[in-house]
Amino acid sequence: MDILVKTISLTIAGVMLSLSVCSAQDSFKARMAREPELATAHYLLYQAPAEKLTPSPKGYRPFYLSHYGRHGSRWLIGPTVYSRPCGLMHSEDEAGNLTALGREVMAKLDEVVAVSAGRTDELTEKGHQQHREIAERMYRNFPEIFGKDAEVEAHATIIIRCILSMMSATNELSSLNPKLRITTDASNHDMYYMNWSDSKGQIKASPSYKDASDVRNAFVERHFHPERVLSALFKDPSGIDPEFYNQLIEIAMSLQGTPCNVDLLGLFNEQELYDRYCIMNAKWYLGSANSPANGNVSMYSQTNLLRNFIEEADKAISEVKPSADLRYGHDSAILPLVALMQIGDCGLSTDDLEALTDRWNACDITPMASNLQLVFYRNRKGDVLVKILFQEKEMTLPIEAVTGPYYRWADVKGFWNGILAKSPVK
Repeated sequence: MDILVKTISLTIAGVMLSLSVCSAQDSFKARMAREPELATAHYLLYQAPAEKLTPSPKGYRPFYLSHYGRHGSRWLIGPTVYSRPCGLMHSEDEAGNLTALGREVMAKLDEVVAVSAGRTDELTEKGHQQHREIAERMYRNFPEIFGKDAEVEAHATIIIRCILSMMSATNELSSLNPKLRITTDASNHDMYYMNWSDSKGQIKASPSYKDASDVRNAFVERHFHPERVLSALFKDPSGIDPEFYNQLIEIAMSLQGTPCNVDLLGLFNEQELYDRYCIMNAKWYLGSANSPANGNVSMYSQTNLLRNFIEEADKAISEVKPSADLRYGHDSAILPLVALMQIGDCGLSTDDLEALTDRWNACDITPMASNLQLVFYRNRKGDVLVKILFQEKEMTLPIEAVTGPYYRWADVKGFWNGILAKSPVK
């Protein structure tokens, strides 16, 4: 039997066994045992929601939708991201240092290198499909917004995978209603809010800012254990840079979103996958969310994006015609954005990184094609309500709702403006 297949079988058996032993305190480990794909964190494939949306309050009709979406599934980023670890294995094979399992993995990496040639950084077909399907559900859920000759304005960052995600979505909308007036754009002009770069160091200059690198490094050290896998692949792993392990597990996690029919996740046991997930999750939290270790300021990187949401909503409210603003960008924007907005548990603030996965998870916040939708409703008196959908699921804010998931826009805007008033980004 193929050694790698045998390893995968043992891993699956271990996962199934763990279903019976996960404690209530280990809730994310229990989730991961039931759904091993969660371990892939921000490479997780987007899942269509199963929940039905709450009907709008009596007398209110949707008239505007404001959106930000991460690009869909992609190849890994960097010209040598696949060839570098594959090249190392070939060098070690020539030196006689690969085990039988190591040669199997090398052959699988050869296949990945061949299929990915010239494709790094790019959107995959699954990425296109994700955005087509999200756009279709958007259209079906809110026909009042996307009916007749409504205006749809779409913006993407200047990165090709974001542009193609935008085009897949807008093409789908156009096919559903050819009368829609859709405009698309991807320009440096909009990058100040679509994918802001702190070129002036405003966040680090904040009096509240803290350097979380020591906290991060200590956490990584506690959870980084490449020894078993390296020993399984190399006869003598002592000269192998442990970074190879990171490269290999990153490839393994990402392949689900590609057309490459190779499985490398079976190389890693449940604890190794969980540890890798914990490291990725903590890095996202420390670097981009509402973490006390960074002074609770990293999420302010999306100050301009939140301001844009507010400004465009007020503009749409002042107009009569139904419309939508669609934005296509990156995980590095949407994750801090929803933390800044304090949507659901996304804005959690905690110092307990060891318990973080039971309270805050990158796999829930930034799967491929992660998306935020603000849906606005109005009655004949001109009162405006807003509902927040994240991953197309109804979400809460830490303010009083009018009813169910519906909030008065004036209250939401006041809440978010209060947050923005504290921003170090000017």
